[in-house]
Amino acid sequence: FFGEKKAFVPSITDDEAKDLGMSPQQYMDLFDSFNLDALPEDQLFSAINLPEAELSADELSIFQRVLKMSVPEKIELALKGSQEARGLLMNDSNKLVKEAVIKSPRITEPEICLLAANRSVDEDCLRMIGTDRKWVRKYTVVHNLCFNPKTPVGITLSLIPRLTKKDLKDLGREKNVPDPVRTTAHRLYLVRAAS
Repeated sequence: FFGEKKAFVPSITDDEAKDLGMSPQQYMDLFDSFNLDALPEDQLFSAINLPEAELSADELSIFQRVLKMSVPEKIELALKGSQEARGLLMNDSNKLVKEAVIKSPRITEPEICLLAANRSVDEDCLRMIGTDRKWVRKYTVVHNLCFNPKTPVGITLSLIPRLTKKDLKDLGREKNVPDPVRTTAHRLYLVRAAS
């Protein structure tokens, strides 16, 4: 029933690299940046190895395929995969997989906005979004991070000055955010309202 364990070797064609907007070497460098050598050996191999003749890739849903993947395979899927695959992988228990989703060249602004607003996302993921210049330029991302109670307080406090006066007022009244965030937003609102 269980096949032999095979180590995962990432690969990318020139066309796939072009779709991602990078060279094959840049892709390999990005993949190597996840430091898979630190993973325990059992996570480097597929969780369930089915004989290839038993089920084809078309017969498996994306969810079923993700269940059978090793961590390196999940990282490759996060970098190359569809929006549906990234959504599934964002709920993976491994931090490296979540990091790969956020660093994916295919991830879009609406996906990041949803992640920033999602209260079930890890603090580490929100920290990665909040420290990435590419994403904090977008007002919707900043707004969602500030109103998300799981966003680390240090990240939120650095983003509060970017909010509009109306959003500062709303954030100052928000009961779900930490006290330092609410207090800072209220004070900044009072300063802006006075001027």
